[in-house]
Amino acid sequence: MPTLSLKKNYTSYPVYHDSGVEWIGKIPEGWEVKKLKFFTSISLGKMLQNENTGSSYLRPYLRAQNILWEKVDIVDVREMWFSRDEIKQHRIHKNDLLVSEGGEVGRTAIWQDELIESYVQNSINRVTVSKDQNPKFLLYEFEAFGKQKVFESIVNKVSIAHLTREKLKEIQFIVPTRELQNILAEYLERKLRIIDQIIAKKQKLIELLQEKRAAIINQAIHYNFTNSSERLRFSVELNPSKQELKFLPGNFSVSFVPMETVSETGELNLEQEKTLDEVREGFTYFKNDDVVVAKITPCFENGKGARMRDLKGKGGLVPI
Repeated sequence: MPTLSLKKNYTSYPVYHDSGVEWIGKIPEGWEVKKLKFFTSISLGKMLQNENTGSSYLRPYLRAQNILWEKVDIVDVREMWFSRDEIKQHRIHKNDLLVSEGGEVGRTAIWQDELIESYVQNSINRVTVSKDQNPKFLLYEFEAFGKQKVFESIVNKVSIAHLTREKLKEIQFIVPTRELQNILAEYLERKLRIIDQIIAKKQKLIELLQEKRAAIINQAIHYNFTNSSERLRFSVELNPSKQELKFLPGNFSVSFVPMETVSETGELNLEQEKTLDEVREGFTYFKNDDVVVAKITPCFENGKGARMRDLKGKGGLVPI
């Protein structure tokens, strides 16, 4: 299994200087800050066209929903009509960066020829990086800025946020030398690959444990009731009587357990308490070791339920 050592601090560069951009701060000596328009070509995708105008070609296109951080999701790729000129204008080329114009503004993926041919809708800004820059390094810089909410702070939040081409091209980016960009991009790719492998293994383990948990419950229930089964009402007392509350004072404190404090894994949050006068009417009472089950959807469908334990009050009475 891959391992990753995380240091608290990385070695600093010898000399830093002020970038001139408040939210960037100081950068290493020899690095520059440039507006994106000075080292890339930026174009917005084509507006959706569902009908053939007579001289159009049906082609696959990407929309904002296809753009994930770092990569493109091609599971659901749609088609629309493009003219001959639009095919030249909007075709995606290898190492183009695809930047979400709406939704999670600034979310960026790099195109690695996942399809033989594809184009972009106008929910995506296509960024072609100049040959003296490393597109992978710029991709990671986009991601860093996105996680720092830089793009959100730039877009207009009066209505729906849009990172337009005009706004995007004016954003300042950190630009080290091409040689250093190559080194940093290769380093990040190697380290992130290890992290992604670890995450994938952990997710697989979680899925297996969830399957195991369900299997244990199913096997236990199946084993116990295979040879002897009966309706639940003949085995338990549903919504037990409140007679035992009759002689308790109204200021008697009990646990109060609304449905949102019961988890889908049987856990309880018992922080809330009320007096009997507050909950004597309109609530169901339970004791320690009673079982509660949600009776309305979607809580019932999600399996909300728990065994009552450590309840507040004489006899462990609790309204729910």
